[in-house]
Amino acid sequence: MIKFVKIFVLLLGFVVSQEVSGVTYFEYDHKEDFSLSRQYINFKNKLNEDINLKVTLDVGRSEGGKLEAFLKKSQLNWSCDGVGKFSFGLIGVNAHGVQEKNWGYRYIQKSSIDLWGFTKTADLGIGFSRKFFDKLSLSLQLTNGEGYKKPQGDGYSRTWVNVTYGEKNLSKNPGYNLGFVYSSEPQDTDVEQGNRVLAGFFAGYSNSKLRVGVDFHTYNDRYEWDLNCDEDDCESKKWGDRSQQSVSFSSTYTVSNILSAFARFDIYDPNLDFEYACPMNCSISKEDDKENYVVAGIIWSPVKGLDIAPNVRHLKVDSETTIDYKINFQFKL
Repeated sequence: MIKFVKIFVLLLGFVVSQEVSGVTYFEYDHKEDFSLSRQYINFKNKLNEDINLKVTLDVGRSEGGKLEAFLKKSQLNWSCDGVGKFSFGLIGVNAHGVQEKNWGYRYIQKSSIDLWGFTKTADLGIGFSRKFFDKLSLSLQLTNGEGYKKPQGDGYSRTWVNVTYGEKNLSKNPGYNLGFVYSSEPQDTDVEQGNRVLAGFFAGYSNSKLRVGVDFHTYNDRYEWDLNCDEDDCESKKWGDRSQQSVSFSSTYTVSNILSAFARFDIYDPNLDFEYACPMNCSISKEDDKENYVVAGIIWSPVKGLDIAPNVRHLKVDSETTIDYKINFQFKL
């Protein structure tokens, strides 16, 4: 029955939409062979001069490895002259979009704020956005906080703020940008109430040959950690403060209309700082717990709508190093 409903929604979207688009993320991994990592199908419909509707289906891999379809967006946008734009429904979250465009290659890897789990990409709620002085953009949102794959579970709402100055899509247009993002949501724990707080800054620059981007984000919350202590007087779990941080640098150099080279370097630090320590002073967090991640390669675009990107990925966690070789493909409809 669920499969029938999904097929019906897909066919209905094709029938009623004024614009249909899609993108496929496909990859070859030297360890795992070929796999389909993502498929997005977008339906857009302009109801009148002020109101438009966008629906996005997201097909991706579940934890068990199966392909599953999710409704990622069902967003109605209402533009009011002299006021701004209001968004309702299952909307795209405003915390990561500009950084993702500064990086420019979602099909190769997520943006750093998304990769390290600091933000949701879509959520159920409402939003307001407006431009000031032609280059300054403000976006405010109030959402459930769980994202588009989970229902509301804790009764709290999440607030999102994005302020951007400059060009918001450097992957397509020349220019520069800088801005910050902020998000907050109350969090219940067994010890005391905490807050999930995201804060970050980003900047980027692009011209006909070069694009560069940099961003820094922090994510603070309270985290339940399994101590794995053997003694009877040591509780099995404790709540501690966690202040995660990520820094990302990316660059792209365009060699020709069909060839470019890219590189990106991320530093991620979980920063586990436990106020409620184990009674026997169990060692939980380590000083050298950072993760260094590098991805670099070239992109060949032989025809419109097709990108082929052989690349190498280097991940260092503590003293352990992992190297992967991949070829990522992007098909655009």
